[in-house]
Amino acid sequence: MNHQGLVKVASGELIRGIVTANDLNLTAETQRRNHKLCALCASAVRNRWTCYTLIFSAYLSIDLDQTLIPDLLLLAECAKISGEGSLVEDQIHEFLRVLQINKGYSRNTIEAYRNDLTQFLNFALGERPTLSHWGRVDKPLLLTFILHLKERGYTPSSVARKVAVLKSFYHHLVDSKLVDTDPTATLGSPKVEKRLPEVLSSEEIARLLAAPAAHSTPKGLRDRAILELLFATGMRVTELVSLDVYDINLQNKTVHCGGPGSKRRVIPIPNQVAMVLEQYLTRGRPPLANANERALFVNPRGERLTRQGLWLIIKEYVREANITTPVTPHTLRHSFAVHLLNRGEEMAHVQRLLGHASIATTQMYARLIEATPPNDGHSSRALIETD
Repeated sequence: MNHQGLVKVASGELIRGIVTANDLNLTAETQRRNHKLCALCASAVRNRWTCYTLIFSAYLSIDLDQTLIPDLLLLAECAKISGEGSLVEDQIHEFLRVLQINKGYSRNTIEAYRNDLTQFLNFALGERPTLSHWGRVDKPLLLTFILHLKERGYTPSSVARKVAVLKSFYHHLVDSKLVDTDPTATLGSPKVEKRLPEVLSSEEIARLLAAPAAHSTPKGLRDRAILELLFATGMRVTELVSLDVYDINLQNKTVHCGGPGSKRRVIPIPNQVAMVLEQYLTRGRPPLANANERALFVNPRGERLTRQGLWLIIKEYVREANITTPVTPHTLRHSFAVHLLNRGEEMAHVQRLLGHASIATTQMYARLIEATPPNDGHSSRALIETD
């Protein structure tokens, strides 16, 4: 039953219980039941005005007896708590709105923040049911939450991410003068071991790119264009599935990518990749795409390919190419960066191609340069040739 339905049942029972209480001179048992129903209203209602409406309805439905005042006062307190409960949720929504509009965070990042903050709010309300203001959160509660996450088997990196989200949220609350102090200010994060990213060798890249080339179907042409473009540009998976047809300029051999959460940038594409894209656009995409579909890459239903769909495509050809190195969508991006650096490209140039805001992010690949042999095959042309 949804909250509205639960409220109707609870309020109806509350009124009937109070009327019955009048007839029975409010027995102790009825008192306990009415208090329980009040608590039910408090948990069901997320809008203080709905709660006050229940109070008013109860008042009109009975000949008010002095013994009933405690019940109505309790319901009024429930309304206050419930109303403030919606306020803490509203402040989460406002924070997410700021991230999206003012900071340009992507939809996926916003959802991740929402999930982390909602998880903490639910935990906090479980620990302290009357929590009605973010200013009432203290460091002991935060430490209990971290311990709870560890006991449930969350990895240090996941815990560190959730702590970072809470720190960012409280920084916003303090800046907005919604709280006086920041309980996360001295909160430490779990130490996260920074592992070097997995990258593919030149031979593995060549095998992976050759796998869809063996299929001349529209799907095969699409999949080859996807893999070639990923390796040639190092763009993020979200950026690739967000591409529209007009983002590709075959005459200038460039692709425009980026969007929410990252700056728009222009990346040159090699002759080989331009040819593959042209084949896909002329022979592969027309049979696949729905009319008026703008997306560059589409699924079997003719609609924009999703991140999940793209990941399934990558896994399909990793298996077909017999690649044993662990591969994720980011593996292709990491491999692009490392192979470029191995070919002598400047760090700043690789930073611009990847769309990193800080060169410090790009510098992590420097530790992998010597470990990865120079690219000397098909993927060399796909990765660094630009005209």
